[in-house]
Amino acid sequence: AIEDARNEVEGAAEIANLLVKRYVENQVQSKIEASERARYWLEGRVEKLRNELIVVEQKVEDAKVRASMVELRELQREADTSRAVYRIIDEANVGLAPGTGFGPGGEQFFRACFLRRQDEVEEAAGRLAEFISRI
Repeated sequence: AIEDARNEVEGAAEIANLLVKRYVENQVQSKIEASERARYWLEGRVEKLRNELIVVEQKVEDAKVRASMVELRELQREADTSRAVYRIIDEANVGLAPGTGFGPGGEQFFRACFLRRQDEVEEAAGRLAEFISRI
């Protein structure tokens, strides 16, 4: 009878251990599947954000270009603003870069460097204003 009881206990222990093992395996598999679903979602989200970032970065770059350029409104009579910029360089002795060199949409703009001493910038602005008043 003791031997039978011992076999029953061992059998019950084996069944309990098997149930625990299957439960743990099931839980691990569920966690793996949940992690895979989360990874898949995150990859999609990261890709979407990466694409949005590219668009925003391009807009920032475009804004930087626009912010560093001055519109040639006063020179709209000129058919070619590049030619107008070269006239300014020659006649007013003010160094400028035509906006056409900075991509589409820059045709009515020029770029000037303001990283000079303030008195130099003021002198160049005066010469530029004088040139524009003559045309």
